[in-house]
Amino acid sequence: MFISGPLAVTASANPDGSSHQTRCRGKPIPVMNSSNASRRDLATASTGTTSSSSWCGPGHLDLVGGPAANGQPFLDLAARHISSAERLAEVSPDSAFLLPAKAAQLIGSGLLARQGLRPALSAPEQVVGTAVAAQFGHQFSQVELLRQRAGELDMPTSRDSHILPSEAKTYLGTVRTLLAAAREVAGKLALFH
Repeated sequence: MFISGPLAVTASANPDGSSHQTRCRGKPIPVMNSSNASRRDLATASTGTTSSSSWCGPGHLDLVGGPAANGQPFLDLAARHISSAERLAEVSPDSAFLLPAKAAQLIGSGLLARQGLRPALSAPEQVVGTAVAAQFGHQFSQVELLRQRAGELDMPTSRDSHILPSEAKTYLGTVRTLLAAAREVAGKLALFH
């Protein structure tokens, strides 16, 4: 169920200029740096820091409710992609990479959905990765990096258009870790209002 139109999401410097507060419609959005926070802090913090001055432009996220605010289907599909990729890593590393790259996007979308947020149709491709990295810390920057790397594979004549089996396995491990972290955090997130 669609509740409202595009959200104006901005980030602004704190009075001392040391960090940024991400806001949507004037309300703070919880932003965490998971690398230096305890697991309990991930669920209860209301503010944090981000390394960028703006993680989503105006109109890049829509507010949703009802079944659309359920992140679990995203995380379940991500898990199936990871499982399928594990079987392909040796025989087709390029395909084995694309599945975890998609799984990473699903993980990010699941975390946003759990909060009642989704990318707007007009949002740039990087909005999911940028939003979850800003909100949950550096570990989730892998969502955007994997999306970019998957884009390189779309150009089969490029020098960067190949994945080795060892790379595919490394990326699989990365996405497995992201999924575990997302499952831990997702159950503790509240809907944004």
